[in-house]
Amino acid sequence: IRRKDFYAWVDYLGESYVEVVSSPDFLARISESARLRSQNIVLRDLKDYFIYVVVPARANDRVDDIEFIGQNRVKAYTVTADGKRLRLYDLERTGHGWKIVN
Repeated sequence: IRRKDFYAWVDYLGESYVEVVSSPDFLARISESARLRSQNIVLRDLKDYFIYVVVPARANDRVDDIEFIGQNRVKAYTVTADGKRLRLYDLERTGHGWKIVN
C-alpha cells in the first residue's frame, strides 16, 4: 500500500470484497464522504478507491496484533499510541493464500 502498487494490493483481495468495493452504489456512497467531497473526488472504480481511500488510510499502518477467529480466518489490528486496538483487516486463508475479506 505504501508503494501505491494497486495490482499487488488487488492480489490480496477476496472475490466478495472486490465485488462489494467495486459496486457503483458503494463507490457513490464513499464519494459522498466529507473528505472526498471537499477535494471534488468522485470514485469511479476499484483503482480510484485504492488511490483515494486505501492509500491515505493505510499507507503508514502496521499490523501489531492478530486475533484468530478460526482455522482459516483472522483479524489484524494496529495498536495506537494510547493502547487502543483498531481493526485493519479481516483475512481468510484460501487456496490462493490469505485474502482480505469483508
